[in-house]
Order: sequence, then C-alpha cells, then structure tokens
Amino acid sequence: MQTPRLPTGKHRFRLKQVDHDGAFTYSHEVEVQLQVQEGTFYLTSPFPNPFSTQTVIRLEAAQTQPIEVTVLDVLGREVRQLLKQVVSDERAYEVILDAQDLPSGLYLIRVRGDGFVMTQSVLLQR
Repeated sequence: MQTPRLPTGKHRFRLKQVDHDGAFTYSHEVEVQLQVQEGTFYLTSPFPNPFSTQTVIRLEAAQTQPIEVTVLDVLGREVRQLLKQVVSDERAYEVILDAQDLPSGLYLIRVRGDGFVMTQSVLLQR
C-alpha cells in the first residue's frame, strides 16, 4: 500500500533513536519546505487502489491553470467528470471518485492541464 504524499508547505521532522536496552533520544528538529517545481504538476496515485466505494487522488500545479479530471471506462468513454476548474498554485486539491453507482471493473482517471495529460488506472472491486 502506498503512503500518500505530504502536501506542499513547511513540515518539521525529528528522528527517534531507540537503543537495544530501550533507551531513546531524539534528534534536532529539521524543517523542510516542499513545493512543486516551476512548470510542473504533482499527481498522487489513486488511494486506495483497488477500492470498493471511493478512491482519492491529490493534485498540485506549479502555476494557476485550468484542470480537468475525468473518469473513463476501458474503452475510453467518459463515465464521469470529477473536476473542471482553474486550480491555484497555492494549494493542493483532493479529488474523490465516489463509485457506488458504477459496476466493478477497471477505470482510467485522466487529468488534463496546460501542457500535460496524465492517466492513471483504478480497479473497482465489490
């Protein structure tokens, strides 16, 4: 199972070292700034996948732009439109596919933006 990616922004981390005798110490805190590189976008894999009712993808764009997220069947026919709007470069978007009314099977999630198209497959199992 894949762990979802951290969103853009500042994050703080520290490590915990545990010795064989159970004693432990913490490292100094480290701050990390995550951001999407200029001219690119970030899209997570659908999670969970396979799924039974809902799956989620997260996307971020390096610049404000119109984005369209659609669900296709394996023959390439559009089943549902999940998102069609201008997304801001200042935030992460969470897109949910609620498939309670769809039959089991393989589906494609297509994401289109300025200068990119990406397609990921999801498996709906009941």
